[in-house]
Amino acid sequence: MIVFFLLAWYGAPSLPGQEAAADQTTEYDDNTLPFWLAGIGTLALASVGFYIEIIKPWWNRPKLSLKFDNKEPYCREAAVKLEQIQPPDNITLAYYIRIRVTNIGKSVAKRCVAKLAEVADDSGKTLSDYDPWALHWVGTDWHQVPFSAIDLNQNEYEYFDVSYTIQGKSGLAIISKDKSLRGINPWFTKGEYILQITVYGDNCKPVTQKYRLIWGASDHKDIKLEAL
Repeated sequence: MIVFFLLAWYGAPSLPGQEAAADQTTEYDDNTLPFWLAGIGTLALASVGFYIEIIKPWWNRPKLSLKFDNKEPYCREAAVKLEQIQPPDNITLAYYIRIRVTNIGKSVAKRCVAKLAEVADDSGKTLSDYDPWALHWVGTDWHQVPFSAIDLNQNEYEYFDVSYTIQGKSGLAIISKDKSLRGINPWFTKGEYILQITVYGDNCKPVTQKYRLIWGASDHKDIKLEAL
């Protein structure tokens, strides 16, 4: 727009009397016009390139947000089939602790992964008998190793399971990991823990939140999670 304005301005014919006034003031050198136009054009192209390469991707970037509350639908009780118990149609109740991830950005968040990055005791000391785990996205295959990554559209949300407990089963809060055996602790016994959870994707900035897990173990619903 600036370039066209200058071309129109300098290319317009002068009105009678204006030429004389111009001659009486400052003589204009026509040879400088192309240099001004070239400089302004270069600046305009650089500004457009900066917008396309930097500003627009930043403005349209995906952005992840985490949310949890100790009530449905973040905490969900459901009937489950215990395959390890005979007969195989034995049904019991499980209680799931889930965190909601929402893409509050302006484009699709690609291949998002939720991970339990670290487990600490209630004083904040990292526990060495836990390794990082990828966590299960609700609605994806429990038997996949590793778990599937998911895409989140603009304003779309999904839940991932952090832990679940089973009615009448040994007081353990099981980490919602895949079914591979890795020789490390896959559950929480009664007590308090600090969990560091990170969610990230191929094209979005990781978001990390710490939570306190309080597992009373008096029954399968005696478990709480709170953001720190």
